[in-house]
Amino acid sequence: MPYFDTKASVLAFTQKVLSTESTYENWSFHSTGGVKLKLGGRYDLRLGMLSEMHFSNGNIAPSNPGADFMNVNVGIVYHLGERRQAR
Repeated sequence: MPYFDTKASVLAFTQKVLSTESTYENWSFHSTGGVKLKLGGRYDLRLGMLSEMHFSNGNIAPSNPGADFMNVNVGIVYHLGERRQAR
């Protein structure tokens, strides 16, 4: 089954991150697309093949250093609660 996941976060630090001309607050945006494969029982295998993460201060200061990461990820999914019958 294909899946898409996206997240946004606000991060606060006690020191300026990535540059001394940056800010104490930064933004993080993350998106992943991939497939989830049924392993059996309550377990699935999740393969994130198009994962991207951006980290910066959102251009709220004269200096806007940032970092972008591309990667793949793998995860095991465990389904909580009662087991549902297959349709």
